[in-house]
Amino acid sequence: MKNKLVYTALMLALVSILTGCCSCPQQPKGQAYQYFGSQWSIVNNSGYLLDVFQDGRKINAGAVGVGQVLPLRMVLFQPDSVVTVVAHTEAGQYVGSSTHRFSSSENDTWSVIQLYAPMPVR
Repeated sequence: MKNKLVYTALMLALVSILTGCCSCPQQPKGQAYQYFGSQWSIVNNSGYLLDVFQDGRKINAGAVGVGQVLPLRMVLFQPDSVVTVVAHTEAGQYVGSSTHRFSSSENDTWSVIQLYAPMPVR
């Protein structure tokens, strides 16, 4: 009985580490933020609310606020993943966007600081 309990606990821990598919922003707690289960994440330092798109699909349910961390989902059988952020004000006015490429061979955190504003209409 004890062996089954230990085995089940280990399998649940392994599955939660390997899946790491959380698409909800995480608020920093204390002096350091740590999230296990995802090799990539985004930190919003832009000053605006962000909508996040990974490989063309929106991955966050609500906007990622300033100072929030969003762990990204793992991509199987792909050498990299392209993530685009679209920034807007609380009133919904578009501010700009930026893109970052994550490599599957590296752990990476993208601190979103610079946004590219839209070009004026010609």
